[in-house]
Amino acid sequence: MNLEAPYRQEIRILEPRVLVDGRGHVMEMWSERSLRQAGIDLVIRAETLARSSRGVVRGLHHQIERPQARLVRVLSGAIFAVAVDVRRSSPAFGAATCVELNDENRRAVFVPEGFSFGFMGLSGFSDVLICASEAHEPRDEHILMWNDPALGIEWPDVGPVVLSRSDQSGRSLQDVETLD
Repeated sequence: MNLEAPYRQEIRILEPRVLVDGRGHVMEMWSERSLRQAGIDLVIRAETLARSSRGVVRGLHHQIERPQARLVRVLSGAIFAVAVDVRRSSPAFGAATCVELNDENRRAVFVPEGFSFGFMGLSGFSDVLICASEAHEPRDEHILMWNDPALGIEWPDVGPVVLSRSDQSGRSLQDVETLD
């Protein structure tokens, strides 16, 4: 789904500056200065590393009492990342933004508070680094059904999809608890 400004601008795709030479490469993962220059005000309070195999779907997750902004980057492998606006008062409520992140394009995606986030593993294994503004709080976790037809997400066809028991209990956009 295409979003009109300023709503699409809330989710940012960040292109890193990579220094490459005969020894390999060096890149800054993030800095307060570079985030601020991109118009992102993020204090990182938690960092999570998720390893997923091909076909694993994690999410779509959000918190209400302690909403999370996230900076997501793939360290190895490839994922199909999805963020869905779950702010009922937003004109973009229910709109999904999708992007492939991988260890070759080295991009990061910034997902602000008020969005449910998840991803699908596209490669044999993917290591995904998630920096968040708040720690994960299991009692405040709300799960949006990853394949809710109302979202209109065209997930890649990678074979069998693997979901955790909790992700299998995801609710439709109509029924999931959302932010106001």
